[in-house]
Amino acid sequence: MLTLFGKIISYIFILANTQQAALTACNETGLLYNEGQLVLQVAVNRTKANNTDLNFELSRPYQFNLKPCSITTGHVIIAYLAHLDSLEVPEILKTPEVKHYDALWSQERASRSCPGRTVGDVWEYQGLKPICISEAKHIFFTSSNSSWKKEKCPPTYFNPVKHYKKIKRRC
Repeated sequence: MLTLFGKIISYIFILANTQQAALTACNETGLLYNEGQLVLQVAVNRTKANNTDLNFELSRPYQFNLKPCSITTGHVIIAYLAHLDSLEVPEILKTPEVKHYDALWSQERASRSCPGRTVGDVWEYQGLKPICISEAKHIFFTSSNSSWKKEKCPPTYFNPVKHYKKIKRRC
């Protein structure tokens, strides 16, 4: 009986803490719940890699889109599944190296930190490799801690290949 009571308390705690994850899923993917699971899996991977809490990862500045949004029951359900680490996503996205994603259009915008370069150029220089693209045009990237370079911006002689434009594998 105590075990059942403990489980009930833990589920209540998880449900109370799903608001941040539900808001992220709503903002990043709208009503595309499958897409929301893909995005939240990236946050789950970050919690494992950084040994942090899911809400902490979701509230980091400049990481996820956090504007007011009309959260639905579907968003709450996938947020709950994210807290339980039970999201239904392809196995390729469950690896701890998948800690980054971006919208396809966003890869072409100018980098705020590296003048004259695009976001895609900077990510490629830093060693992020695209592994798949979703139906909503989110690109998911793998990275290893050893791939990060000390200098953030690519040097002038760096000629990017733009791998993200060539990705064909669907998530």
